[in-house]
Amino acid sequence: MDLHIGDILQLSCDPISVPILDTSSHYVTVRLPWHQVDPESEYGWDGNHQLPRHLDSAEWSATPFRFEGNPMLFVPGENRVISIPRTITYVAGIEQFDQPLDIGWLPRPTKTVSLLPQGEEWSELSEEQGFSYNLPGDEFISVERLFRPYAYLEDGDALLDSRGVTWRFKRPWLWEAADGEAGILPEWPLALQRSGRTSTTSHFDELRRWEEYSHVPAVSLEHALR
Repeated sequence: MDLHIGDILQLSCDPISVPILDTSSHYVTVRLPWHQVDPESEYGWDGNHQLPRHLDSAEWSATPFRFEGNPMLFVPGENRVISIPRTITYVAGIEQFDQPLDIGWLPRPTKTVSLLPQGEEWSELSEEQGFSYNLPGDEFISVERLFRPYAYLEDGDALLDSRGVTWRFKRPWLWEAADGEAGILPEWPLALQRSGRTSTTSHFDELRRWEEYSHVPAVSLEHALR
C-alpha cells in the first residue's frame, strides 16, 4: 500500500492462538506466527516477543495487539488468543532506508511508518509515541485507508487558484505559492494544471474531515512536519 503522512488508517488482525512461553512480573513472552529469525542479523533475536502483563501498562501504547483475557492470569504452556481490534490510526511519519534495515527478524524493512492512535497528539517532548508498521512485513495485519487529505492530488502538483496564482501542493495539506507572496492559502476554486480538474472543496473542509477521523487538531500534525 502506498502510504503518506496524514493518511487515516484502520488496522485489524483476526484472533489467533499463540503459545505462552514464559511470564514475569511485567511481561508475557509469546511466539507469534510471523517474523523469522534473521540468521545474518547482529542482534541474535531468539524469535520471541514480550508483551505487557499489566492491563494498565503504558507500554500497550506501543502496539495495537491485545490479548483476550487478563495477562496476569496467563501461565506458561497454555495457548491464549491475541488480535488487533479495529483500531483507527493516522500516519505521523515515514522513514525510508537506503538498505533493508537489520532489526533481528525477516523480512528486513525498507520503510517504517510511524502511526499514532486516534485521539493521541504528536508531541515533540516524547521520543517514543504510537507504534511502527514495517514494510515489507509479514504480520497478519489488515490495513485499510479510511481517508487521505486531498486524495485527488499528488505530491508536487501545481494548481491555479481563482486569482490566477500558481500553487504547489505538498502532503499532507501544505501549500507554497509560486510567487512567494500570495499569502498562506490559495483561494478556491482550484484548477489542477496537469488535468484541468477543478476543486471546490475548501482547505478547511479537508482539515475538518481529517480531524473527524483523527480526533486531534490538524495543527498537531503540522508540528510533526517541522
